[in-house]
Amino acid sequence: QGQGNRFEPGNSRKGRVIIMPQSAEKILDHAPLFREPEYRKMLAEKKLNFECPHPDEIVSDQRDFTQTWEYREKNLAPLSRP
Repeated sequence: QGQGNRFEPGNSRKGRVIIMPQSAEKILDHAPLFREPEYRKMLAEKKLNFECPHPDEIVSDQRDFTQTWEYREKNLAPLSRP
């Protein structure tokens, strides 16, 4: 109870009803909404199936590198004018 229902597009003749994760009485902002278990599961499956995941160690190393002076000098140096 409290969840909105709607007919699935293209299948309304078959009478298939989709349970919507939100109701009109309880609209969540995007930040708390994506912390809900159904969205966390959906995003984890999307990441696993459609993204080329890198090991956490590589991601951590890259994040650390972007905070070094070497990175700043290479990527954030002021442009020289001709």
